[in-house]
Amino acid sequence: MKPVLTLLSLPFILLTLGLFLLVINALLLLLTGWVAGGIGVGFHVDGFWTAVGGSIVITVVTWAVDSLLSERDR
Repeated sequence: MKPVLTLLSLPFILLTLGLFLLVINALLLLLTGWVAGGIGVGFHVDGFWTAVGGSIVITVVTWAVDSLLSERDR
């Protein structure tokens, strides 16, 4: 039931909190790149749109891993 409800509410999620979470993730990714550059770690983010793309990738990978782990617990 949960996957069906998630799929049906996906447009609502994307138009409200989901998009805001992507912006927050992008800003945090930019902050991480800035801090990493300050301490000499080899991590660099080119700009805001690159950070948005990276946050989308991180979100999708996190969702996939959470889905795999939650099905493993059943």
